Amino acid sequence: MDQTILSVEGITKTFASNRRSRDPVIAVNNVSFSLLRGRVLGLVGESGSGKTTIGRILTGVESPTHGSLKWATTGEESGQRGKRREGRAQDRRVQMVFQDPYAALNPFNSIKYSLTRPIINYMKMNSSAAKTKAEELLETVRLTPPAMFLDKRPHELSGGQRQRVVIARALAAAPKVVVADEPVSMLDVSIRAEMLRLLRDLLAQGQMESMLYITHDLLSARILADQVMVLYQGNMVEMGQTDSILGQPMHPYTRLLLDSIPNPRRRGRPLESVAFPQLQSEERLTTGCAFAPRCPFVMDICRTQRPEARARDEGRLVACHAVE
Repeated sequence: MDQTILSVEGITKTFASNRRSRDPVIAVNNVSFSLLRGRVLGLVGESGSGKTTIGRILTGVESPTHGSLKWATTGEESGQRGKRREGRAQDRRVQMVFQDPYAALNPFNSIKYSLTRPIINYMKMNSSAAKTKAEELLETVRLTPPAMFLDKRPHELSGGQRQRVVIARALAAAPKVVVADEPVSMLDVSIRAEMLRLLRDLLAQGQMESMLYITHDLLSARILADQVMVLYQGNMVEMGQTDSILGQPMHPYTRLLLDSIPNPRRRGRPLESVAFPQLQSEERLTTGCAFAPRCPFVMDICRTQRPEARARDEGRLVACHAVE
C-alpha cells in the first residue's frame, strides 16, 4: 500500500474582491487529496482553476481560509503561518519549482550564491561544505562539469539550464515534497520531455519523497504524473489514475480538456466549439455545479445542488450529477 506523505484535508481559499459590490472570490473550494511516497500527483485545469493557489498553500506562501495540511509521519498540521521557526520548517519540507526560470533567479547573483544560500540556511553548513554540496546538486540535475556553472550569472545560461538550477535550488533544502508549477511551459519543445524525465529520475533517486505537478498540459501530465486531479473554478471534478482519467474521462470538463488538445487525426471541429457553451462572466458564480453553465448534459439538479465527489471504478472520484 502506498504511504501517505502529506494529507490535504478540505482546504478552501477565498480572496476579497477588488469591487465592493462583489462577493469574495473562492479560489479553492473544499479540496482534499494525499501526496504519496514515490508518486506524482498532477493538478490540471485551465487558468484560474486554483492550481497555483493550492501550490502556494502547500509551500506556506498562502494560508488556507479553511482546512488543513497534515504530515502523515508526525501528525503535525501545517499551512498556517505561525512562529518563524515553524514557518522555516514548513519552507524546508515543501519547495517549489517555478514556471519562469528567467524570473526565478536573481540576475545579480551567481549560480554559486543562489545554491549555497539555502544550503547554509537550512543545512547549517559552512561556506566550503556548501560549495561542495552545490557542486553535487549541479551534477544531480546534469549540469556538468559543475565548476563551469558556479561563477556564471543567470543571463549566461539557456532557459533549460536555468530551470535545472531552479530545480537544484529546490533540492538544496532536502525537501519532502516538491511543487512543480508549470516547470516546462516556458521551455523549448525540444527539451520539455527531457526535463520531465529529469524530474521523474530525481523522485526515483529519493531526492524528494513526493511531487505535486501543476500543469494545464495533459500530455505532459500523462508523461510525469501517476495520478491526476482535475480542477474547475477551484473545485475538484475528477481524480484518479492518470491512464484511467486521460484514457476514459467521466466528467464533461475532463472531456473538454482532452478534446481541446490539437489532434491532426481528428476530423471536423473540436468538441468544445460544437457542444460546450462558452462561459459568460456573470455565470461564474452558481449555487449548484460550477460547470453547469458550460455543460451539455446539465440538469435541473445541477443548477441548485453542488455534486459531491463519489467513488467510481478503479478508485476514481467524480463530482458530477450526470455521471449518475
